[in-house]
Amino acid sequence: MTCGEYICEYLKRVGVDTVFGIPGTQSVSLFECTRKSSLRIVLTASEFGATLAANGYFRSSGRPAASTSIQGPGFTLASTGLAEAYHDSSALIHLLIKSPQKTEKAFLLQDLDHQEISKSITKGYFVIDKPEEVAEKMARACHLAVSGEPGPVVIELDSQIVDQNIPPSSSPLKMKGEETVNEFEALDSMVDAIQASKRATLFIGQGAANCASEIVTLAEMLNSPVITNCSGRGNIPDSHRLAVCSDFGSWGIKTVNDLIKRSDLVLAIGCKFTHNGSAGYRIKIPKEKLIHIDASDRVLNANYPASIAITADAASLIPQLIEKLRDRNTGPSEWTDNELKGFKDRHETDRQSVSKLLPVPRDPGNKKDLHIFEALRETLPEKSVVVTDSGLNQLIVRTKFRCECARGLIAPTDFQSMGYSIPAAMGAGFARPDIQVVAVVGDGGMLMSGIELSTAVRENIKLLVIIMNDNRLGQIRIKQLSEYGKGQATKTANIDFEKIANGIGANYIRLHGDYTAEFRRALNLPGVTIVEIPMKDTLHTYAKQSKATARKIGRAVGAEKLRDLIKRLARLSS
Repeated sequence: MTCGEYICEYLKRVGVDTVFGIPGTQSVSLFECTRKSSLRIVLTASEFGATLAANGYFRSSGRPAASTSIQGPGFTLASTGLAEAYHDSSALIHLLIKSPQKTEKAFLLQDLDHQEISKSITKGYFVIDKPEEVAEKMARACHLAVSGEPGPVVIELDSQIVDQNIPPSSSPLKMKGEETVNEFEALDSMVDAIQASKRATLFIGQGAANCASEIVTLAEMLNSPVITNCSGRGNIPDSHRLAVCSDFGSWGIKTVNDLIKRSDLVLAIGCKFTHNGSAGYRIKIPKEKLIHIDASDRVLNANYPASIAITADAASLIPQLIEKLRDRNTGPSEWTDNELKGFKDRHETDRQSVSKLLPVPRDPGNKKDLHIFEALRETLPEKSVVVTDSGLNQLIVRTKFRCECARGLIAPTDFQSMGYSIPAAMGAGFARPDIQVVAVVGDGGMLMSGIELSTAVRENIKLLVIIMNDNRLGQIRIKQLSEYGKGQATKTANIDFEKIANGIGANYIRLHGDYTAEFRRALNLPGVTIVEIPMKDTLHTYAKQSKATARKIGRAVGAEKLRDLIKRLARLSS
């Protein structure tokens, strides 16, 4: 077996079945090995799309994917997706193929310190430049990607060893599996604390996605309200009565903090309390109230110290927790239905207050009382995946779309890569061909990565793409209007998306009339379907612009008066 053949077989052995990337001169040998293997190789439009597709593959399924690039420009294009995967806690195995540099000359071809670049955006970097290193380093790299907090790893492979044979002494290694633990340290202390509490609250993140049904069971057993961050959406259905604060950002933080203040215990499961996951660290959780469970040591006590911190995979620990609570006949909390409903209604009011600044469709449709994404929710099966981009489109989806299943709403987290949704949704389509996948993107994000839809068409992926088109970089423009009264460098080209759809072989619908009927029509079409929604500003946006303009004029007038006063004083003193 050659090194390249071994790598392909090993990837299959650890659960990877899809590799995204582009062949280059350094990687032709590896691609020949993939051709002869059972791996699915997906030629993407760019390495940027390849790593984001691998991200979407993992986040929609919980299974790792692989990506590949050559050195230099291939790697720099891939690096944004690697950084996004690092922030999103997405397991990704990136194969970087390099030609060895056997000279002391300066100004080498595609010269770059790939390892140094990777330090802050990956979990690990492994260099394989000898055949006898392949087995051990593949095992270590793949284990690191999926163990603890999942994340991306880079395997740098010398192109010259791909066709060389694995040494006879190098026996194939099995990837280390997760350690099975029957009892977790501090589990009994956690059970004691939960039993002693009267008003426990659950705080749920993406790390609980593999035990979503158990999270619902735990919440119902304790009659505890549930807070989820954005990436934890759907681990308890948004429509569930205990999903009191599902997702928050600049909105809802007062309600979240009031709920925590009213609680006597907060059980956080699978969340990192990042900048966005804590509304800019504005969540207030006293140490004595917090019990934190996470698969990563580095997450625990990082931003929010806990009275009890347990390093554990939630899917392994939560069933044991439920069993122990049942053994002790732990009853429901003292939260009343009126209290829970009150907090849930408050949070919904907070959520809808965000809508004032968000653009609206130019065509309001026949059902004026139904929002675009409420209509989409009516037409989609409960088990479906909606992937957003960065920008206003993400805010609209997060505040208007109801998520009813784990991994059902995917958005870039704390890296917020613009251009994320198209390739990530495509990756989700490869991972989950059994369910409907929807990509939501603005016209700006579409310009960055929309050409990746040609890959989805070629690979026969069923994908619904919603383009929210206001012909502007909307979120930045609103900030400019709010602060300065004018926009600058935010107007995008007036793109004919229908011609783009025709050019790549996708279906096209311009949304008008009854949203629900139009979405049903779109979902019944095969392959890739683009639905364009022309958007416009709300009156609130114009009001913000007018206020900023008035402030600007006021400052200018005030400055002129001050100059006149200084001149008069100067004349008097002389």
